[in-house]
Amino acid sequence: MDTHAHDRRRFLALAAGAAAAPLLTACGSGFGGNDSKSDGSAADDITGSFDWKREKGTTVKALLNKHPYTDALIADLKSFTEKTGIKVEYDVFPEDNYFDKLTVDLSSGRASYDVFMLGAYMVWQYGPPNWLEDLGPWMRNSSATGAEWDQGDFFPNLLQADQWSLKAGAPLGQGGQYALPWGWETNVVAYNTEVFRKLGVKPAESFDELTELAATIKRKAPGAGYDGMYGIAVRGSRSWATIHPGFMTMYARNGLKDFTVDGGKLTPAMNSPEAVAFTEDWARMVKRGGPPSWTSYTWYQCSSDLGAKKAGMLFDADTAAYFQAVKGASPASGKIAFHPGRRGRTGRWPPTCGSGRSA
Repeated sequence: MDTHAHDRRRFLALAAGAAAAPLLTACGSGFGGNDSKSDGSAADDITGSFDWKREKGTTVKALLNKHPYTDALIADLKSFTEKTGIKVEYDVFPEDNYFDKLTVDLSSGRASYDVFMLGAYMVWQYGPPNWLEDLGPWMRNSSATGAEWDQGDFFPNLLQADQWSLKAGAPLGQGGQYALPWGWETNVVAYNTEVFRKLGVKPAESFDELTELAATIKRKAPGAGYDGMYGIAVRGSRSWATIHPGFMTMYARNGLKDFTVDGGKLTPAMNSPEAVAFTEDWARMVKRGGPPSWTSYTWYQCSSDLGAKKAGMLFDADTAAYFQAVKGASPASGKIAFHPGRRGRTGRWPPTCGSGRSA
């Protein structure tokens, strides 16, 4: 493919992201474009007045993660094509192998996709090898991005989560904008109010209480008519996604770090005595009150179990419970409530954005 065509494909991908993102919402992840130019941005080549039909008749290929956010995007593609004349082809993969597919594709040096979903955490992996386009120049170029675009539509911290200098240990919010927020969540404990009422229990205010509550539900729920119910659904599959919702939220609220910066270098901190002790406590909670098949659980199973009344609680992204809570969505709909979980050491709830989709 010649350079002009390559740059045009990048423009199309970014135009798709710019058009779609303000219509949705975002945080932990979004859409990223590939094949960044090391000697400048292809956005610099776009001049003149903005034209939605500039690339009419061309095609963009997208790689998407199986998710309700994705369903919303796919449903809106027809209107995007009508507005721009750009056709969008896409592939959808489940979350447990989506990033394997994406990583292999990008690392091949001949990426097959122009635009893809990722989380802010993936900027750390995909940014330094130059697999992501800096969207900043596109956002600032009025010839490349329409006047409808308003950066103020995004919460600043959500944009900053995808903005980095690509230097290890450097804070977020500096450097290139490597993804745009699309959907965001916060990690909370969702629970079945009917079960709590019948068992005479209430939401836990500490991690120790949460562990005891999960065990109590698992022990007493069958006697209250909930055969096979366990206490709390959390992720357990051997995947990047397992640690970032409930586990990482509680880990951070305990003041624990994964890395520290020492002499300009990252130093692992997840092996500190305090971090190891917390990890053991988390495993103890799962053993006493978690799902029997925990080691295979992704958010799909966690969410489904809450909705099917197989789990009394869910510690995950709030949307994972919301999809089961809406009217008619599941047997538990209308009976699901939310609790933020225990506070941090300061007595406050630190902001947590454990998951989402960026573009």
